[in-house]
Amino acid sequence: MNLMETHSENRHRTYWLLAVIVLVFLVVTSLNYPLNQYGHDYWEHSASLKELSAHPFTPRNPHINSGVPSPRYTVYLLFWAIVQNVFNTNVFQTMALMSIVNTVILLTGLYYFVREYFRDSALPLYVLVVMLFFWGKGFNWSNEYQLRSLIYSISYPSSFSFACFFWGAYFIVKYQRIGGAAMYVLSVLLGWVTFLCHPPTAAPLFLTAVVLAVIERNVCFKRRLFIAAMPFISVLLSLLWPYFSMYNLFLGTAPSNIVKSSLEVVTIPLERHPLHSTALLKRLGPALLGVIFIWNFAVRKKYWLVSICFVVCGFIYAASWFYPVPMGHRFIFFTVFYMHLAIALGLRELKLFTGSSIKQAMFGIGDAAVVKLLFISLTICAVLYNVNLVRKSYIYDLRLSKGTGVSMDDFQSLDIVERFSFLEEIIGPYDVVMADEKTSWVLPSFCGKVISVPERHENPLIADSMQRRRDHAEFFEQGTTTEQRANLLDKYDVSYILINNDLVDPQIAAEIEKLGTAIITKNNLTLIKI
Repeated sequence: MNLMETHSENRHRTYWLLAVIVLVFLVVTSLNYPLNQYGHDYWEHSASLKELSAHPFTPRNPHINSGVPSPRYTVYLLFWAIVQNVFNTNVFQTMALMSIVNTVILLTGLYYFVREYFRDSALPLYVLVVMLFFWGKGFNWSNEYQLRSLIYSISYPSSFSFACFFWGAYFIVKYQRIGGAAMYVLSVLLGWVTFLCHPPTAAPLFLTAVVLAVIERNVCFKRRLFIAAMPFISVLLSLLWPYFSMYNLFLGTAPSNIVKSSLEVVTIPLERHPLHSTALLKRLGPALLGVIFIWNFAVRKKYWLVSICFVVCGFIYAASWFYPVPMGHRFIFFTVFYMHLAIALGLRELKLFTGSSIKQAMFGIGDAAVVKLLFISLTICAVLYNVNLVRKSYIYDLRLSKGTGVSMDDFQSLDIVERFSFLEEIIGPYDVVMADEKTSWVLPSFCGKVISVPERHENPLIADSMQRRRDHAEFFEQGTTTEQRANLLDKYDVSYILINNDLVDPQIAAEIEKLGTAIITKNNLTLIKI
């Protein structure tokens, strides 16, 4: 074994050591992370999982008392609903298990794709370090793979789909190089699963397939054609999914289909979406170095896959600032991924994570030593900064009050699961409950159905979602009369009112209590029977 092979073998082992550390970290946080943020996407997925596990073949809507399906009823959640029933776990235990499995899929897929495509077993270590730590403040958003975001979003369909991207790309590369029907079928199936579970995250996989079909040399026309067709076959397969219509969701008769809703927006203020951040440079931080590396690679005519995909994703994201591109804001994460990949390739060319490079940086002289010292210092600072972000985020969530800044000393040790679990013994699975907007978002993960969900989490298949939000807001407004509130309760056949005393104005709460009989007050939650 020569020296280069020894170095690659060491980096191979170091990758798996770091992967195990990341896995253990995410396992611990998944099992112990406090769930006390009302606005997280977590509650959409947990409610969908709860309903799907109760009725795997005929699920109702996860949030409202309706037969309207949910776009969350995908093959991913269906699989975990079956697992939950087989092993008799609860929703939150299953979500923790999903986090563990998604982490394994992500770490293994990243390794095999990067090693296979770039033919370098040492490169995955560079990619993993850069992906997790070369961030600034970040967005703290689903689809983001910064370490701080993964601690609570790794169980989400977006994280699962991102992990599937690596495996799908791996099978595409294998098929392109050695052929085999099995490799191609697996790439198509993963394309189908990725698109069905989280359509935006299928974009980098489909883009990678098309670019590889065009740029790779010494590939026969037949294989190029099949690889280019993979995205179209995967999308067509998604139209056969029986739980909801993917066509209606995007283009058809869905009341708020994604394309129609986006194109109806005439102008987009810069602050319209959190991912259209005016502090973009601060949020990306060292990831911006990727632009320099990509430019260098383009000049040297290397790594065209990285450069082309960066340009396409970056263009879509930039266009979304000024034109209503459906889900265009999500492309910031795909753009950053290719920036991170370029940085990793650049650091690998410098052989930065080797003993000789560290020795040269510390004791050597000349430009090469200075460059290596700068990048080693940057890497250390990036790791420390992002680990500190995780620490602060965890402490913040651990100490977070349940409400809008109100002191809640009596409930500092209770997260949302601990606070709401007692309601499962009282409220039936299809009893309709009137509660404030934040409480309505989390309640269906435990019991009952609600009137509406927050605007950013709306189900485009629900025809009257906007009217529901208006009625819901009216019920909790200061000027609404008792008669008007009673009419709204009748309109939606409400069985209970749940007053979250952390969130509802005491004067309004007192008026609402007149509409029924308070049957229990616990954990600062008051349940009123109509």
